[in-house]
Amino acid sequence: MHRFILLLNHDDISLSAYLKHCLANGEQFIKASSNIFTFRKCTPSDERIVAVTYINKDPNLKMKFQMEDYSALMKKRGWQVLYVGGPENIFDSKRHVFLQTEMTDIPDPEIDPELGVKARKREKRSLIRCLTMLLLLVGFTIFFLGHDPDIFLSSNHIFFPCTVAAVMGITSLVFCVMGGLAILRKAQCSDGFKHFLCVDKAVLFCMLSVFGLVAALALDLIRYPDKGRIIVSDEQRITIYHDDVPLKMEDLSIPVEGAYRSSRLTERNGLLMSGLYASDQSFSDGAGTGNSSMIFYSVFRSDWETGLKWVLEQKGINRFPLAEELNDDWHSDEVRTDGHHILFARYPGAILMFSTSTELADVDPDIVLDKLHLKNGS
Repeated sequence: MHRFILLLNHDDISLSAYLKHCLANGEQFIKASSNIFTFRKCTPSDERIVAVTYINKDPNLKMKFQMEDYSALMKKRGWQVLYVGGPENIFDSKRHVFLQTEMTDIPDPEIDPELGVKARKREKRSLIRCLTMLLLLVGFTIFFLGHDPDIFLSSNHIFFPCTVAAVMGITSLVFCVMGGLAILRKAQCSDGFKHFLCVDKAVLFCMLSVFGLVAALALDLIRYPDKGRIIVSDEQRITIYHDDVPLKMEDLSIPVEGAYRSSRLTERNGLLMSGLYASDQSFSDGAGTGNSSMIFYSVFRSDWETGLKWVLEQKGINRFPLAEELNDDWHSDEVRTDGHHILFARYPGAILMFSTSTELADVDPDIVLDKLHLKNGS
């Protein structure tokens, strides 16, 4: 098993107490690589285990040879060298050594108490940096969503990693609070070590949430360089999306003209009703004028008849005249249209709202119904 333990945040006394606590609970320390501690299951033991910070004592002698001499000295004193850590800074002036023995009559290795004071200060600084990073992340998210929420939410391929990043950020905040309370109560090595790794976990989840969100946005930007691009003209603003929509203009043989293309998809699922909102459009400038074409469509599905009636009322569909001559073409019992660009069709358990820049007479209903899974009224 593996645990993330930030060595800089813990003094030797606290770390030794934690490793001894793990050993007493059947978890034998094996090694520590880049702050990832590895344990294995074992028989619970009350053997002594200590972590010692070794500081470079001779600048003219490489740490590798100093560690060999120190390990040999500890073995002579009756200690088993479990693991010698790697360099902890670019100057290789400090390393951790992990020792264990079943002997009770030999003294503990010398531990510099000043290192413990420095470790506690670093722990507090880590907590402050973590909270600062989370506040910046929250501020960025609020600004981003306030700028245009649909940029963040409409792209389904980025929604999951962003959600995971948000969960990690919340988890990090929880550990920040727990770690801060532990520091205030000085309970880092008490209460069954419940709070020993709180700050470490807060730092880890904070880094993962930030890196996860940045990576998701970077990959999205690489995949769709125009995504979220805002085009402004004549005091109007249009945002570019590149969602994978089920029905595109090419499917209906609608000419795709203009300098910009935007496809947007939003899906909402509820216990009583689900909805799909999508659009595919091209335009020449931010005002949507000139050579432009588009289709907009929504599908509401529900087994709750009252809910569908509510949709009819809220969308004002009943104000459009009936077009019974289109019932057979659209395989529907009730079709309403403005006669040119807007159409509403009623199906068992579903309502279709469709509009296009071209004439409805030029649209093939079978293609629309097939792409939106409404064929044969399904």
